[in-house]
Amino acid sequence: MVWSRSENLKFPQIWYTFEAKDPDTGNIVTYRVEDLTEDRFEEVEHLMKTIFIRDEDVCKSVDAVNDLELTAARIRYIKTVLDQKISLVCFKKGSYEICGFNLLEVLEKETEEKRLRESNQVMGATPMTTQDLRYEDLEKNDPYLKLPNIAWPIVKLLCMQIME
Repeated sequence: MVWSRSENLKFPQIWYTFEAKDPDTGNIVTYRVEDLTEDRFEEVEHLMKTIFIRDEDVCKSVDAVNDLELTAARIRYIKTVLDQKISLVCFKKGSYEICGFNLLEVLEKETEEKRLRESNQVMGATPMTTQDLRYEDLEKNDPYLKLPNIAWPIVKLLCMQIME
């Protein structure tokens, strides 16, 4: 069985707001972190394909930007992650220009090995740069959330609801 977001969980919703300096003006502004909606999937895929794959160190080391097969595989992987509808996006108050986003995925025991193998082929060093959030040992708790380290403060809010 493939994990899917509960229909009882409001979508989309704002998970977190914070204040920080606007990099363009230096003024303190309010940012909001919310669910990444389907109408923004193509934009995120484009950013991953044109910026992340070009600039990220592991992708650079394997010249991923010039490897059409690797880039296509990575985009297919990204689409499967986005389809779970738990990835997050950050906007500045009053704007819908993407300031940042975080691709999150839930893995299940029965699909974990296959997905990790695919992820390793596509993502290179991903296992070294991610953490697995497990409320209990994986043997006792299925599914669990796999996320980049930088997501912890925001994801704690999300986890309480999606992992029920």
